[in-house]
Amino acid sequence: MPRWQAEDDNVDIVYRNVETNEKFSTFWSGRKGKMLLFLLLIVLFFMGLFVGYLTGKHMQRVMSSEPKSVPIPLHVVHTYHPIAASVLLGYISTSDIRGVVEYLSQENRTFLDADQFTAKNIRLQWEGFGLDKVEVKTYDVLVSVPNTEKESFVEMLNTSAAPPIGGSLFRSSFPGTTGYQRPFMAYSPSGDVSGPLVYANYGRREDFEWIAKQPQVTVNGSIVLVRYGKIYRGDKVSLAYKYGAKAVIMYPDPEDFSQEDGLIPTSDKNTTGARSGATDNPPSPFSFLFKFFQNGPRAWNDLAHFFEPKGQMSPYEMMREDLLRTSTYGDPLTPGYGATKNQFRLKPEDADLPKIPVHPITADDAQTLFALMDGVEVQVEWRGKLNATKYMLNTKPNLKVRVTVNNEQKRVNISNVIGTILGAVELDRYVVVGNHRDAWFFGGVDPASGVAIHRQVVYAFGQLRNLGYRPRRTIIFASWDAAEYGFLGSTEWVEENARELQERTVAYINIDAAVTGNYSFAASASPLLAEALNDVTSYIKSPTYPNDALLYDWLRNFRDGDTQMPKNTPLIPPLGAESDYTPFYHGYGIPSVHLEYIPNPDTTDADFFNNYHRRFNPFETAKAIDPDFSLHTTLAQTMALLTMKVADRSVLLVKYADYGRTVRKAWESFTMKYTKLNVPAYAEALALLNQTISNFVQAAVNFDDASTYFEGPAKLQLVKDPYILRAWNDHFVNFEKAFIYEPGLPNQPLYRHLIFSPSSEDAYRQGSFSGIVDILQEKDVEPSRVNQQILLVVNSLELSIKSLRSSLAMVNWQKPDNITDSDRADADSGGDDS
Repeated sequence: MPRWQAEDDNVDIVYRNVETNEKFSTFWSGRKGKMLLFLLLIVLFFMGLFVGYLTGKHMQRVMSSEPKSVPIPLHVVHTYHPIAASVLLGYISTSDIRGVVEYLSQENRTFLDADQFTAKNIRLQWEGFGLDKVEVKTYDVLVSVPNTEKESFVEMLNTSAAPPIGGSLFRSSFPGTTGYQRPFMAYSPSGDVSGPLVYANYGRREDFEWIAKQPQVTVNGSIVLVRYGKIYRGDKVSLAYKYGAKAVIMYPDPEDFSQEDGLIPTSDKNTTGARSGATDNPPSPFSFLFKFFQNGPRAWNDLAHFFEPKGQMSPYEMMREDLLRTSTYGDPLTPGYGATKNQFRLKPEDADLPKIPVHPITADDAQTLFALMDGVEVQVEWRGKLNATKYMLNTKPNLKVRVTVNNEQKRVNISNVIGTILGAVELDRYVVVGNHRDAWFFGGVDPASGVAIHRQVVYAFGQLRNLGYRPRRTIIFASWDAAEYGFLGSTEWVEENARELQERTVAYINIDAAVTGNYSFAASASPLLAEALNDVTSYIKSPTYPNDALLYDWLRNFRDGDTQMPKNTPLIPPLGAESDYTPFYHGYGIPSVHLEYIPNPDTTDADFFNNYHRRFNPFETAKAIDPDFSLHTTLAQTMALLTMKVADRSVLLVKYADYGRTVRKAWESFTMKYTKLNVPAYAEALALLNQTISNFVQAAVNFDDASTYFEGPAKLQLVKDPYILRAWNDHFVNFEKAFIYEPGLPNQPLYRHLIFSPSSEDAYRQGSFSGIVDILQEKDVEPSRVNQQILLVVNSLELSIKSLRSSLAMVNWQKPDNITDSDRADADSGGDDS
């Protein structure tokens, strides 16, 4: 059987003596050997039952815990209190998190398949934790799945190199994968097309522009081969279509899934304080035998994973992805509206979906393709790390590629679980804490690491609630469904409740594939939440340097190098569009934050770990990254404390100067990159924007300077006046709404944030001023359209300046001529938010 039809280790190989054609004899041959083998299997069977029993007992313990005693009456504490925070963090259990990750990693859990961790089970579990209300919200959405009757494949035409069996080179189905979802690209249209093959590197605009300058090579009418990385895969397809490609083939290059995968090697642990990147007890082939009796046939996956080279992505693995365009995150048929039962829907052919067939192949497949290519050898930057391969630009004369894709579109029901702890004082102000639970296959890292952390945070707050605690503001916990198909669950819930959420939500806190590396803690967020992140991480202990706070560990790896930023400022990039915060932040301007532990971005693409969206993403992957699960625990503590601080502090913690400096830095970087703006047609609008940004930065600094008045004795004056306190905090809630432009950005109407939104040509990267970018990228652009986008930003900043100045007037109006000694004494003792 040819190797390209195996794609995996699912082929039985019998070794024979090539001279005598006889099978090799083994210890198990003969009657005596067979009897010993039979006895061994019986022993292993009962040992497997025993291991299964222990696992079940462990999971029972994971799902329950005894309440703890508390030295304060929590039922009367409706502001942030450090003792309540200490009790909350005490409920974060490393062993529980580890147990849940292992439990979730045992099953193939795409949301269309039977799922052990279903919405019903989560609802029952959360109700048992003690939440006030838990409900399941169902939506009717369009998804894409492989056709079970017809397979998809890639083949070479007009060449003797094509394999003899059906001429097929790379198929999406293979022996031994019954019960597994075939490798495919969701939302790719079905089709059968042929054409010459052209390599286009990462499929970025600059890559296609470089090809256009090469003589005798054209993308138009070709099949384009691209590698994963750098930009969102859906944008690669969109750009290929714009340049005239007939189909796209995607493969994972070893260069983008590094050999070390960004992990800290064990040898560095004692010298640098960094964590080990390898488990002390790696799985052995013998552990597979026990797992076979405990887990059944799916244990074959663990055995195959054992033989896979450690720290590398298998050359025989394909990835599963969605290709939903950036303009239509969420259900493609109901853009901008919740996909409820009676909602108006577009016809599938009218939806913003990919227009050309797309199919994934393995790294080994790509190597075969490159061996058949000829013509121009590409530039150095385009060469990956496939073994013994020259990266050529195009195929030999008359050599063509055929791409056949057979996908099906169908409408299915998806279910979010929404749990609520009602607020005691500000019932109508929400803190939403979310995570998605669907996975491509086993999901040992994505999303099991995030699900376990999120579940532990829900559990901790539930236990605190059972002790009498009630937050100042309402906390909403959300388990999202179908995120792998383009954030379907979160988007439909946000769109259904858009107006209420936009007016009332203080912040959205997100976690996804939580621990993809052990290099450093990282966060991307709205600048409004930067001060809260700094505050929380200064309380959480670093898992790498036990004598330091997490903040200083974070600073070692990601310090903001801007000289105009405060000295101890970690680098907090703006949000891209990689997870379920997308509809909250980019759609409706709700301050959001995304928490994670990542690999070293200097040695690997931080978007990838070596089992990203693959069949080999079991529990061993999570354990190899974080052997003692201390990184998972740290993230759970950070998420829990951040949730409590945002939900409980009477005066929300914020420095608007952080926002001003971030906008200024983003604009300076923008103008250096896009020199197309340096023409007279844009000079007047740019001068106005430059001045407005300076005014915005100064207004933010002035407000922060004045608001320090409330950090002393006068804080109690603010806290005691509920109307002034409400107005003060609502300034935080509404501040970012000034940057939301309801019609949306050019070419992507669901992205409405004028300052921080990803470009339509790269959804994954943090973007700024994307409305201007997308117009500049067009051919024969009209200057008036660019000026329009510039002035939209100007107007939004001017609105924010007015808001800051009006709130500043409120601060000055509140200053009394004198403050009583009693107020000073209360303030000195700590008072609220101590």
